Amino acid sequence: MSNLAQITVQIARLPIGVVAGAYKRFHPAPVAGITKTDASKWLAEQVAVHRVSRDTCLAVFGVDALDTKGNPLMVDVWNHPAAPAVDPDFIWTEGILRHLLLTDRTGENLWFGGEKGTGKSETARQFAARTGRAFKRINFHKHTTVEEYIGAVGIENGKTVFQPKDFLTAYASPSTVILLDEITNADPAELATLNGFLEPNACVSFGGLTHTRAEGVLVFVADNTFGNGDDSGRYAGTRLQNSALVDRFARVVHFDYLPEDFEVEAIVKRSGCDKSLAKLIHGAIQVARHKVKTADIVDAPSIRSAIAFARAMTVLPLREAWTTTVVARQPSESHATLMGIYDACINEETFAQYL
Repeated sequence: MSNLAQITVQIARLPIGVVAGAYKRFHPAPVAGITKTDASKWLAEQVAVHRVSRDTCLAVFGVDALDTKGNPLMVDVWNHPAAPAVDPDFIWTEGILRHLLLTDRTGENLWFGGEKGTGKSETARQFAARTGRAFKRINFHKHTTVEEYIGAVGIENGKTVFQPKDFLTAYASPSTVILLDEITNADPAELATLNGFLEPNACVSFGGLTHTRAEGVLVFVADNTFGNGDDSGRYAGTRLQNSALVDRFARVVHFDYLPEDFEVEAIVKRSGCDKSLAKLIHGAIQVARHKVKTADIVDAPSIRSAIAFARAMTVLPLREAWTTTVVARQPSESHATLMGIYDACINEETFAQYL
């Protein structure tokens, strides 16, 4: 009999009240209709989640990263059944991996800031995938409340009980990556409750219960800003955050566009286009990004736009492909300049050779 099966049998022997109560403690769904067998199986899976190995960065991510003494950087690998699928085409850079592996060692929180399309959210998801962790992404908006993402007291089966929401559920689940996405869209006052949960070795009383961070839980923020507001005007709705919140994140990591070789590789892998064509596409996108620095256009096309353009040109006329995947996704005041880039950088006959 497997370890998981043995645990399931042992839990199934417990009184139903104990099993159901433990299930309610962690699971966001109502327990009405949940059988003892269902709850026992779920609890057994949680108990069974553990580190299965500790391996090198090279073995797990395909990137050979060393510490300052020249030793291979190591990472814990878990066996969470809800870990996301590994994307074999995702491109890792050593600089970002160093921050992730340091956090894997220390448990510190990380803030990812930078332009849209630079891979902030997907980096968190793929780190969970490669290390065998579950992944919970929580999106924030201007109306987000504490009750919405942490929990609130409610009525259940005629009784008043505390009902945890996504953050607390993930926080109590071993080996989970929690991504707080676009957090600066929220009212800083609604985020103040997070401060206690983000402390090292946190033990927080909330909703009449005491909450501690489960083993292997990591908390990341992905945001277009760095918590200090947006002076560019490009990220409407973001807000200056309380410094006490930002201070709970050990490092603020700046995400930028990948180097040319990496972006060309990403275009090829995601669209299947010829490498020479990918280089031509990247060249046009880079010209557009430079125009942001000179204030000729408002926003910079992301790698998503480049990939969408490469895919679209296999079906649509080239000009229409550029218009719909690059131009139309930008503010109207940028359209004329972006079409000028098309005329200057995209030779339809040259592109046609690679289609």
